[in-house]
Amino acid sequence: MFRLVIPERGAKAVEQAHFSEALQGPFADALAGGGRPATEQGVDSCERQVSALAALQRLQSSVEASNDPALGLKAARCQAFGQIGIIDYLVATSATVGHAFDTLARYSNLVNDTLRIERETTDELATIYFVQPIGVMQSCQAQAARAAWDFLLGGIYSSHRATVFCRIQALECWFPYPAPDNLEEHRKTLGETTLRFSNLVPAYRFPAVCLKRSLPRADPKLHDMLCQHAERTQAWLAHGDRMIERVLKLIARRSEPRMPSLEDVAAQLDMSPRTLGRRLEFEGATYTDLVATWRKRWAVHYLSQPSPNLKAMSEQLGYSHQVGFHRAFKRWTGQTPLAYHRRLREGVLSHARPTSTHRYPNPSAQWRSL
Repeated sequence: MFRLVIPERGAKAVEQAHFSEALQGPFADALAGGGRPATEQGVDSCERQVSALAALQRLQSSVEASNDPALGLKAARCQAFGQIGIIDYLVATSATVGHAFDTLARYSNLVNDTLRIERETTDELATIYFVQPIGVMQSCQAQAARAAWDFLLGGIYSSHRATVFCRIQALECWFPYPAPDNLEEHRKTLGETTLRFSNLVPAYRFPAVCLKRSLPRADPKLHDMLCQHAERTQAWLAHGDRMIERVLKLIARRSEPRMPSLEDVAAQLDMSPRTLGRRLEFEGATYTDLVATWRKRWAVHYLSQPSPNLKAMSEQLGYSHQVGFHRAFKRWTGQTPLAYHRRLREGVLSHARPTSTHRYPNPSAQWRSL
C-alpha cells in the first residue's frame, strides 16, 4: 500500500542543500518581461550549484520586488527545453511516459537535492508527487513558496509539453495553496489541464494507461550515455570531490618532471580544456593558479631540507630551466631560493612540513587553507 511521507529537515540540513544555478535563469527572464531569449545550458549546467537558502532568499526578494503573485508561472513559461541541462535530455529520451517520470525522480537531485519525486499507481490512475521537506519551504514566505511550486509544476510542463505531456490525456495539476481569484496565468502556462488547489503536496495525476505510451524522442542509446554522465555527476556532487582537488591530485601524481598542460589534465578527466577551465573558474580558480600554488607550496617544503638540490628541485616542480624556478620563487616570496633557505636554517622563518610521503606529494588537502 502506497504511503506518502513528508520528511522534516533540520535547519542545518537545509543550510547544506543546493539547487542548480540554471533554475534562476527563467526568473530573471520573467522579471525582464520575458524579453530575454532562453538558452540551452548543456549537460554540465547541473554542476553549477548554489545554496538552497540563498536561492530561496533571492526568490523571496524577486517576488517582493515584482509584487506579482504569478511570477512563478511566468518564469515557468520562460523555461525552454534544455534550459536546466542534462535532466531535460534524460526525460525526453526516455522510452515511455512512466520511464520519463522515473528518470526525473532518479536524477532530480542534480537540480534540487531537497526534492523527492514519488509515483503512486493504481489500476486506473497514476499520481506523481513532488515532496519537499517541511523545513525548506518554511525558510521563505507564503508568496515565495507559491512561486516555487508554480515554477516547478509549470516549468516541467512547459519544458516537456512536446516530449512527454503530448502523450498524456486528462491531466490534473495539484497545487498546495488555495485557489486564486484569477486563473488566467495558470491557463496561459498549463492550457486546458484540470487545476486542483489546497492539496497537501503538489502533483500531476493522469490515467495510468498513459504510463506505457512511448515518447516521440525516445533514444535508448543516447539515454544510456546520458545516464552514465548523470551518475558521474551525482557521485561528484555527493562526495564533494571538487574540480580543484581533482586537478591538484593529477598534478601531484604526474609520472614525469614536465608539468602537465591544461589540455593534458582535461584529457585525463575526459573533458575538453574549455569545460575544465569553466569548472575551475566556477570554483574560484584557474589552472595557472593551481600550478603556481602546487609549485610554491612544495618549493618551500624542499627548501626546508638541510641541503636542497636546486637543479633537481626545479625539475621536480616542472621547470625546464633552473632560472625559471628562481624567478618564480622570488615573485612568490620576494627572496631567492638560497636566501629563503638560509633564513629558514637560521630560524628567522618557520615552516610546517606538508603531510605526504609521496615523491610528488598531493597538496589538495591543504588547498582550502591557502
